[in-house]
Amino acid sequence: MLSCTMNLHNYIIVKDGNMAEWDKAEKVNKRLVIFAVSAALLVLIVLGALNLMQRIEDSEYAAKMAQAETENVRISLRASEENVRILEEKLKAEEKELEAVSSSLNSKTEELNAVNEKKDSAYLPKKYPMRGNGVIEIPQEDEDEGNPLPPTAMYFKMYEGSKAIATGNGNIDSITEDEKYGTLIEIDHGNGYHSYYYGKGLVMVEQGQEIGDGDVLIYFTEDEDYFVYLIKNGNEYVDPMELMDISG
Repeated sequence: MLSCTMNLHNYIIVKDGNMAEWDKAEKVNKRLVIFAVSAALLVLIVLGALNLMQRIEDSEYAAKMAQAETENVRISLRASEENVRILEEKLKAEEKELEAVSSSLNSKTEELNAVNEKKDSAYLPKKYPMRGNGVIEIPQEDEDEGNPLPPTAMYFKMYEGSKAIATGNGNIDSITEDEKYGTLIEIDHGNGYHSYYYGKGLVMVEQGQEIGDGDVLIYFTEDEDYFVYLIKNGNEYVDPMELMDISG
C-alpha cells in the first residue's frame, strides 16, 4: 500500500510542475498516506480483534470442555458413591443374614448338645435301682465268709412285689448265678460304666437285650430277699450314691 502511495506521489510530480499543483498534490498525497496508514491500522486492529475473539472463543470452549469434564467426573463420582452405598447396604443385609444363620446354627448346636447331653446322661447309671417296697439295709457278715463284695455295694431288703430296675440305658452283658445272692445281671452302659444287680427273684430280661433306664430286671416274689447293687467305672468300683439321682 505504501508502494502505491509513492507511485501516486511520483505521478503527481511528473504530471505538473507548478507549485500550486504541487501543494495540491502534496495534500492529496498526505491524505492518501494517512488513509493508507489508517487502513493498515484498521486492518491490524480488525485482525487483532478477530484474533482476540478467536482466543476468547477458544478459551470459552476450553472452559466449557473443562466444565463438561468436571461435570462428568462429578456424575461418575456420584455414581460411584451410589454404587458404594448399594454395596454397603448389600453387605449389611448379608451380615444380618449371616448373623441369623449363625444364630440359628448356634441354636441348633445348643439343641444338639442338649440332646447329646441328655442321651449321654441316659446312659449314666444314676437312677435309683429299685421300685416298690424295699429298704436299704446292710446284712450281717458271716464269720467264716466275711463280705465278698466291695464296700461300695448297696444292700436292699426287698419285699414281695418290689423290683430291681436298670439305672441307665445299656445292654445286658451277662446273666449268671451267684450261690449266695442269687442271679447276677450285668449291664454295659457303653461309656465305661457297668452296673451289677444281685437278687433272688424272677429275671425279666435276657442276655444281649438292649435295656432302658427304669426297665425291670428282677421281680421279687418273697419278703426279706436281699438285693445288691454295684457300679464299676473301668476297673474301679464307685459309690452309687455319687451318681444317683434320687428324684429319678
